[in-house]
Amino acid sequence: MTANNDDNTSNKKFRMVALDLDGTLLNSNHNLSDATIAHLRQLHAKGFLISIATGRSAACTAHIIENLDLSDPLPSPSP
Repeated sequence: MTANNDDNTSNKKFRMVALDLDGTLLNSNHNLSDATIAHLRQLHAKGFLISIATGRSAACTAHIIENLDLSDPLPSPSP
């Protein structure tokens, strides 16, 4: 995941990021990298809603969401 160094994010009309897990957020070991976690926390701190869009059950995503440790709960997938 690459970060844009231009700090005009707050001037954009987009305020939500919806991301898939497998093949997108998770690395080859099926974990979130420290860089991905840091970037998502940075977006969240700027007011973005971070949403996980996955076909996985809530039980299979709970540890991933907990690792993000965001102040607001994320929308959970259906059981």
